[in-house]
Amino acid sequence: MPDRTATPRAATPARYRITIEGELDPDWGAWLDGLAIVGSHRGPDSTHTALESDRLDQPGLRGALGRIWDLNLVLVAVARLTEHDGGRP
Repeated sequence: MPDRTATPRAATPARYRITIEGELDPDWGAWLDGLAIVGSHRGPDSTHTALESDRLDQPGLRGALGRIWDLNLVLVAVARLTEHDGGRP
C-alpha cells in the first residue's frame, strides 16, 4: 500500500525551463512573474527563447503558463529541470 503521508513529487516546488517561439527582449522579464529570460537560440527556421523559474509548485507553474497564454506567446516546451540541469532531484 502506498505511503499517503509522503508529499507527491508534483506538489513540491521545482525549477522549470519553458521554451517559447520567438525572441524576447529582456524588458519582457517584468511581465513574466518570476520567470527569467536565460537565452535565445536562432535556428534556420525559427528562434526560441528559454525561460527558467526559480522554484514553482504546480499552481505557480499553471500561473506562469497562464501568463504566457495571456501574452499570446507560442509555447514550444516545458521541462522540469533535474539535479543535473541545476534543479532539484
